[in-house]
Amino acid sequence: MEQSLDRAVDSLIEQLLLTTEYKTYLRLKDRVGNDEQCLKKIRRFRELSYELQNLTDEQRVREAARIEAESDALCSDPRVMDFMQAELDLVRLYQDIISRIIKEIDLEE
Repeated sequence: MEQSLDRAVDSLIEQLLLTTEYKTYLRLKDRVGNDEQCLKKIRRFRELSYELQNLTDEQRVREAARIEAESDALCSDPRVMDFMQAELDLVRLYQDIISRIIKEIDLEE
């Protein structure tokens, strides 16, 4: 990689590590720590979110209440919801940056 581009990427990374989103994510990741029960809840919440996103309209009608009830139970531990929100905020930050880069690059379709 060209040196000036390499420095620019390093600078971008440094700036990302200073963002509120990243710092919050790290703080909440540390709060969860190695608590295997909490980590299992987070993994299950992700599974349920993925499942909900991929349901057909008919399946959603049948399964929404079950998924919502299980999600609510998982989020009774505030660390789960706090961590998931921090992770989402961080991912959205990355998506915004990537989107802005892609928008500025003229690639043939």
